[in-house]
Amino acid sequence: MHRCFLIPEIVDLICYHIPEDYHWSTSLVCLARTCRAFHEQALKHLWYELESLVPLIKCMPADLWNERHGQLKFVRLILTSDWLRFRVHARRVRKFGGVRMLTRYGGGDEDWQALNLAAGGQALLPNIQSLTWDWPLSSENLPSIHLLMGQKSPPSTSKKCKRPI
Repeated sequence: MHRCFLIPEIVDLICYHIPEDYHWSTSLVCLARTCRAFHEQALKHLWYELESLVPLIKCMPADLWNERHGQLKFVRLILTSDWLRFRVHARRVRKFGGVRMLTRYGGGDEDWQALNLAAGGQALLPNIQSLTWDWPLSSENLPSIHLLMGQKSPPSTSKKCKRPI
């Protein structure tokens, strides 16, 4: 491999210029698996923005969750050992939310409580910089926002609410 590919900024530019089409995420995954030089930068781009928690939850053990009728639900208690891959990738997320935020992950009260309890007070997305919350703000779902962002979110964090309170 040529030495120029050992420069993170060059690999970052390669990842940045991958067309955001149907195969975009597959291309980044393949690039991440190609060699160590591409691994971190490709994963940084892959996990930069998420519309839902589904991809992160699917990094957890398969016996923890079940998917039926397009909804993801927890089927057992979340153990400390279940968090490993979730946490590794969650720290790469900078933008979260959107229209599909809760469509595949039901996010029922018991699931949010399970996440909150298992997270031990830590933010699910510790490095988030932008949150788009497309649901009405209410006393019921404010704890969910806190769980996503936590107390370590930077002061420049933007909370965009598209629906009235």
